[in-house]
Amino acid sequence: MIMTVVAAVCMPSVALAVIQPAVPSGIGGSALTGSGIVRIINDVVNTLITVAVVIGIGYFVFGAIQYFALGDNKKGKETMKNAAIGIGLILAIGLIVQTIAAWINRGLNLG
Repeated sequence: MIMTVVAAVCMPSVALAVIQPAVPSGIGGSALTGSGIVRIINDVVNTLITVAVVIGIGYFVFGAIQYFALGDNKKGKETMKNAAIGIGLILAIGLIVQTIAAWINRGLNLG
């Protein structure tokens, strides 16, 4: 009786172990083209810019807390000013990178 139960439980596992798994047809992917490279660079740059802006906003909020809640006016103002300059630089760099990517896309006729 016990052997029958053990066999009934184990046999499907043993039977499935013999079956070869199917290899997905998409392994290897497609060739990377010029437009694909530009797209990947754009995605990476956009992600980095988003993360940097979020950090900059957090730093600005930290400066505002220093200024308003803690009463450290000089240090809070300096922190908020530096955060605003940093966010402005990040957005300017993002604009420059997007412009260069558009020029590359247009100049190479990448679609």
